[in-house]
Amino acid sequence: MKTESSAETPERVPTDIFAATNHVTPETIIKRRSETGSYFGVQARKLANNRLDWPNVAVVKKAQ
Repeated sequence: MKTESSAETPERVPTDIFAATNHVTPETIIKRRSETGSYFGVQARKLANNRLDWPNVAVVKKAQ
């Protein structure tokens, strides 16, 4: 998977915004992270308040 980022948006975002960027529900992000440790290779940083902080990227499929 390849990721793309926009220069005008924040560098890190909460799970709900990361999910919206990737057109899935936050539950999908959390489930995938609990099963594999990442969301298609994108890893979150766990904050002191136990929330997740994700890089502001959209996961896209690589052309083959």
